[in-house]
Amino acid sequence: MAALFGILQAWSNRVTVSNLDIIPYTDMANYILKGQWGMAVNGTWNPFFACLLAMTMAIFKSSIYWEYPALHLLLFIIYLFSLWSFDFFLRQMLLLHRQQNSAEQLYVPDRIWMTIGYALFLWSSLIMIRVSLTEPDMLLAAFFYLAAGLLLRIRRGKVGWPTYLALGSVLGLGYLTKAIMFPVSLMCLAIAMLMGAWTRRGAAYVLGAALVFVTFSAPFVGALSTKLGKLTFGEGRTYVALIEIDHVPTTFPWKGYDGPYGTLLHPVHKIFDRPATFEFASPMGGSYTLLYNLTYWTEGLTPQYLPGQMAKNLAANFRFSTQWWMLGLNGSIFAGLFVLFWVSGRRLLILNDVAQFWFLLIPSLVTLGMYGILHIQSRYVGGFFVVIFLCLFFSVKLPPTLEARRLISGVTLLLLLMFLSRLNQLGPDHVLRLTNLLSLRNPNAEVVEGLRAKGIRPGDAIASLQLTHDPDEDYLGPAFLASLGRFRLVAEVFFVPEPNTADLIPFRREILDNNFWDTDTERQKSVIDALAKTGARLVVSTQEPRGPGAAGWSKIGNTDYYVRWLEPASAASNGG
Repeated sequence: MAALFGILQAWSNRVTVSNLDIIPYTDMANYILKGQWGMAVNGTWNPFFACLLAMTMAIFKSSIYWEYPALHLLLFIIYLFSLWSFDFFLRQMLLLHRQQNSAEQLYVPDRIWMTIGYALFLWSSLIMIRVSLTEPDMLLAAFFYLAAGLLLRIRRGKVGWPTYLALGSVLGLGYLTKAIMFPVSLMCLAIAMLMGAWTRRGAAYVLGAALVFVTFSAPFVGALSTKLGKLTFGEGRTYVALIEIDHVPTTFPWKGYDGPYGTLLHPVHKIFDRPATFEFASPMGGSYTLLYNLTYWTEGLTPQYLPGQMAKNLAANFRFSTQWWMLGLNGSIFAGLFVLFWVSGRRLLILNDVAQFWFLLIPSLVTLGMYGILHIQSRYVGGFFVVIFLCLFFSVKLPPTLEARRLISGVTLLLLLMFLSRLNQLGPDHVLRLTNLLSLRNPNAEVVEGLRAKGIRPGDAIASLQLTHDPDEDYLGPAFLASLGRFRLVAEVFFVPEPNTADLIPFRREILDNNFWDTDTERQKSVIDALAKTGARLVVSTQEPRGPGAAGWSKIGNTDYYVRWLEPASAASNGG
């Protein structure tokens, strides 16, 4: 069932990508394929997912149409790996439970625990993280499941070199997936040391695991630190801290910043005032350099991790997270745990029961806290929630009575039914799309093929009449075309076509006032001339040209994109 739901979710989204984050990963994969490893070292995005993406590209050598489906095939394989990792973790939980279970407690059949575990996994993977999201969060969850399973083996006394070396490898790969796993990995190694009771052999095992972790992580840490000129394991948190803790305006790359957090060294180059138009053909690389390396665009600013603001963020994110704590699977997770703990009758002893899983709860809760003081999304924490909830379910100690057996069976059935009731979130048309093997439209591929038919080639520069990187939302725009076609987006007008949200964001009205098509013909000509000086060969618009300035624009096939050449008319005609 898990595999079936996973393939349905992956296939139904095969020609789309979820947000802008896939663009830098694709750029890194292309640099890796070209052997330009230095360009692939990035302070914002860790390399392992990009390496897997590069392998996928090398194996399938996909056409433009099939590049996104190949990406979703990779995501489905990662999902299957996460499924296997979770199964390993769950079976280790079962073995520890049997080892610690006493005769005075209810014997719960394995099928009950497996059903509870898989209901939680399916909820987390298909609803919180989602196979369709083009992000490495499913991969991170898989590595954390493996690390948790290996910590369980150590807890059970199954110590030995294979377990500890595997733990170091898993933690190292987890860090290469996302930077947050660096402190989490150090925490897990410290926990492994504590569970080793400080024996000489235990210390040697943990040292071996730490050396393996260093072997995986040191090359990237060294390359990144050398590139940035300081010792660091990742700088992605810097941009988020400036926005979420210090409340620096999200428009600071375009407007510049000179204030209590420093002076921005590399503001985006403004080439026209009204409508505000910017150029960013910097040496940072990537098809959309504003997103490819955020460390360059934040250089000069230092976030101040103010305790008061972090506490406010943590409280706000905790309230936001209650929809997963309290309302997960329609509230059945919280309700089921409450009833089971209540019927157990152990009162304050419940705290002691839960504390037995301290070695899993501490890294899970600390990770939630690290996300909580900055920014939290369900896909970030889905795997950590599963580990926490399973620890709570396995902490329940029921008396060996028929009523208790019926109660836990009923709770298990309720969890499964509540998951099945959420299948509408997978989309009612998934089965229809699954049978529609080849005819599903791929608008992004159509636009890229249309541009290539007009003479645009990989490496060419293009410009856009709207922001690709909406400072507050993941606006899906021309940067996807640049990434898919291997073009370089080097300039854009400061505009986002979302008029319905104008009153929600303080600076949204300013963005809307920069609509190129609302200006007079003379200003439109001046903007076009300014864009031409950036080296861009053509300019792209997702709005239909209107007014006197519409001459010279052409629509790309049946898509919603329009283009205008920025080079001499003779060259444009020669290019198609």
